[in-house]
Amino acid sequence: MTGAFPGPAGWRRLSGAAIGALAIGMVGCESGGSDAPGDVALSENGQALRHVPTFEPADCRFAIAADLDIRCGLVSVPARRDVADPAFIDLAVTIFPAVDGTGARPPVIFLDGGPGEIAFFEAVDGYDPLDDWLHIADAVGTDRDFVLLEQRGVGFSGPDLDCPELEAVAEGGVIDTGAIIEAEVAAVAECRVRLAETLDEVAITTQESAADVLAVADALDAGRFALMGVSYGSRLALEVMRQAPDRVEAAVLDSVYPPSVNWFEQGADLYRAAFDAVFDACAADRTCDDVFPDIADRFHAMLEAVRRDPVSVTIVDEEGGEERAAVLLDDVGTVEGLFLLLYDSDVIAGLPSLLDGVAPADANAVDENAGEPAILAEYIDYPHLGSRSSAEGQYLAIECAESVLAADEERVNAALAGDGPYERAARAHWEQMRAVCGAWNAAPAPRPAPVSVDVPTLLLTGRFDPVTPVRWARDLARGLPQSMLLEFPDASHSVMTSNPCALRTAAAFLERGTTDEACLAERRPVTFVTDRQFRP
Repeated sequence: MTGAFPGPAGWRRLSGAAIGALAIGMVGCESGGSDAPGDVALSENGQALRHVPTFEPADCRFAIAADLDIRCGLVSVPARRDVADPAFIDLAVTIFPAVDGTGARPPVIFLDGGPGEIAFFEAVDGYDPLDDWLHIADAVGTDRDFVLLEQRGVGFSGPDLDCPELEAVAEGGVIDTGAIIEAEVAAVAECRVRLAETLDEVAITTQESAADVLAVADALDAGRFALMGVSYGSRLALEVMRQAPDRVEAAVLDSVYPPSVNWFEQGADLYRAAFDAVFDACAADRTCDDVFPDIADRFHAMLEAVRRDPVSVTIVDEEGGEERAAVLLDDVGTVEGLFLLLYDSDVIAGLPSLLDGVAPADANAVDENAGEPAILAEYIDYPHLGSRSSAEGQYLAIECAESVLAADEERVNAALAGDGPYERAARAHWEQMRAVCGAWNAAPAPRPAPVSVDVPTLLLTGRFDPVTPVRWARDLARGLPQSMLLEFPDASHSVMTSNPCALRTAAAFLERGTTDEACLAERRPVTFVTDRQFRP
């Protein structure tokens, strides 16, 4: 069925009925929170107002089959917890009841990535995101409810922080890097002006979202709960664990993004390491090395060739035959575009084959044969910020304040030093984000301390993850005495969605505190495509 969440889509002032759910008193703010359930905002005289959140059932706003048992509803929380007389916003909560029908154990709350990733974006080309949620819920929700919380500003949760201005840039055929930045800066400025009043009323931070998680747990009468988080969702989950470690029964963190890590201070090393991981694995694989013996050298020779002489490419629509876009492909665009493809484990397996078809046959004779890099223009991803599956305003509010503007300039400059293709690509991305964050008009957030809590935690990581590398999970594990780190040798980003064993192991950990040893024993290195025909 389809339905609609009642009430306004954005923020609202506290209603008279909701005032009755407030109690005035001084509230403790030590780690782990107060014994009594409730959410905290300030009264006009500076006293703490304890708002007891409740789960209000509502129709689901996405299509579901009549035989599926899924419950949707809203939880009202303060728009910001640091002001008197706050507005309130509604968070969308979807509950997949326990498979055994009892839900005897504490629920597991799932936190998605991004920031800003929408849980129930419109189905495209036969893909419905609900299928993924059902798959995960069935796997981990044997005897506990699976709770999907859409973070403030995302999806069906208020306020509406979509930036259609940015989506128009992504869908408008602009794929030249310089043109993308120019168009996105203008789009971001327009979106920021349109959302100005909302962003004054609503705090969009990781800390507020973590407090939201605790409020939702209170609304569901869950004194304790388990957490699952992927990518940015793992960063948010760690903040919840920091705020209320005694309430978190266990946590599964996939593609770990620790709060103390600043992505932009990693610079060119992230790009270089992502490609080196694939080339090193190919060299260690006898078959891949036999078919593509010098693929890394040939790739770097191609990058140098398109740096010296960028290739002008016209992309034609396959169905209509009309010109869709024009791009000047250089080394920066090639590295950035391929880097984004490396999120996909299937692309990892096919990258040597793909590059074999476009790189020069001889790395030492590029002048005679530069290969056919123009072929890549049809397949690589372009660094657009706009997407119909993302709430761009939430992404910008958090990413600009907590990462871009919070980055240490000396560390960033040191990480970008040099003039190789990876340095130039990292520098281009940094300049893009600095420009759009300048247009967003954000202020830098304080740098979070490392998280160190005694909560049973499973860390899942893929060997080929380009954006949340294995070493981050290893560093985090040192501050989590009850953690277990598992690396999947054929996986990239978001391991549970690409590797069935990772999801089974997550389920075993939440059920028994152990792993699925049978499937873990079957982990194997990536099997490379060697037929020279791979296309993403």
